[in-house]
Amino acid sequence: MLKTRKVMFMKLSVFKQSFVSILPVLASSLVAATLFSACYQVGDVVNSAAKDIGKKPTTVQMQSNSTITPTADLLAQYNWTLVDATVQGAVRQPYQDIIKSNQSKLNFTADQSISYTLGCNFHSGAFSLTNGVLSLDENMMSTRKACAGLDELETKFFKELNHSTLALQKDNASHTATLIQTHGAQVMRWQGMMKPEVRFGEPVTLFWEVDPTKTDCVDKSGKDQLCLRVRNINYDDRGIKVGSGAWRTFYGNIEGFEHNPELRQIIRLHAYNNPNGEPNPYYVYDMTVMSEIVK
Repeated sequence: MLKTRKVMFMKLSVFKQSFVSILPVLASSLVAATLFSACYQVGDVVNSAAKDIGKKPTTVQMQSNSTITPTADLLAQYNWTLVDATVQGAVRQPYQDIIKSNQSKLNFTADQSISYTLGCNFHSGAFSLTNGVLSLDENMMSTRKACAGLDELETKFFKELNHSTLALQKDNASHTATLIQTHGAQVMRWQGMMKPEVRFGEPVTLFWEVDPTKTDCVDKSGKDQLCLRVRNINYDDRGIKVGSGAWRTFYGNIEGFEHNPELRQIIRLHAYNNPNGEPNPYYVYDMTVMSEIVK
């Protein structure tokens, strides 16, 4: 389960169009957004701020592609997605749609909390790890959504995950890992992507409004493309919108964000210091704060 954050509900200014959805926003991140209201080129500023927040955490070192028995600390370094499910070497059909749609998510924390979903309900609780054998708290917390065909599979999956044996292969070059979950003849393989905060250090949190219409731009190679138009949104310590910056062309990429030409959105994103010496930060989408249907 992801580390708990203190959350406050924001009283945001409502757009004048027909549909608005408002989500909770962390109060502690509002000050960081204010710092960037007047910046047209934010790359250098965000890089400096990200460096000031803290150094990258120490990671567990191991030979690339070797198979080891994982620790809770090592499992917590990655976000895991199911990529293969077999029994006695044969493909398990009930999991194939989940694998194809990337609906499954598995997450560990260093303080031994676990959360997972197969695309319907979210389950979370405590775990222990002894010589690679995973044991789950029998009193897991779960949401109660009804999803056709998944309810029974979720029950089976809990039994297979509980008391399963875990082995891990890490690829240092690509910042990925493979987690092999074995329970008798049943084998599940999870693809792990290193969490940005592990790879890059602590982020700066920003709030951006994203225009539904992209604008013509030119990339570094001189090739014509379409870029996002964004502007910084600022909130006070009560979560009330107090201003916005100028619209600008954003030439980079926001990992995990999907632009929708039918929606005007305010999103929360994290800017991580780029370790490769590039001028622009590494941006990761966190959540949508507000969205408005554009007619």
